[in-house]
Amino acid sequence: MTASRERVFITGAGGFLGSHICRHFWEKGSYVIGAGRFHFSAHERHPLRFVHEFHGLTLPDPSLPELLRLTHPDLLVHCAGSSSVGPSLGQPHIDFQKNVEVCASLLESIRQESPKTTFVLLSSAAVYGNPEQLPVTETAELHPFHRTVITSACVNPSRSNTSHSMACAPQYCEFFPLMEMD
Repeated sequence: MTASRERVFITGAGGFLGSHICRHFWEKGSYVIGAGRFHFSAHERHPLRFVHEFHGLTLPDPSLPELLRLTHPDLLVHCAGSSSVGPSLGQPHIDFQKNVEVCASLLESIRQESPKTTFVLLSSAAVYGNPEQLPVTETAELHPFHRTVITSACVNPSRSNTSHSMACAPQYCEFFPLMEMD
């Protein structure tokens, strides 16, 4: 009896990081399902040639739960999101929506339609700031040293909704000063 092929779903598959993740799993022999804002054929000369299926969508997308139910991935690697520094500084709430709220929507879709799927969220070590010790572990305290990494610090699936807010609020206020009430 042969083992079934691992099914890997990659969001942001048309982006820099996502396209490299697609290639990694393609070369490993996994069945690669890509999703993103770009509509390319798997046979075009583009990084998406390393996918078996590609689904053009912009997250959050109402078709995602059904897509997860149909594709039933073993692993979902979340590479979609905003990474532009300029807009994150000028419009932090929109940046938050494009990252944290999209991630929450994705997690809810997995919970509803594919609860056995392993979820991987890629982030930056910048969420830990200047670490007190090396190597940095995932349990280290979050101290983003720049406001563009606040959304990465706020998206941590091991935290509860309350701790998301508790982690985000002070960091947001530190980088985006708010008027205090007398």
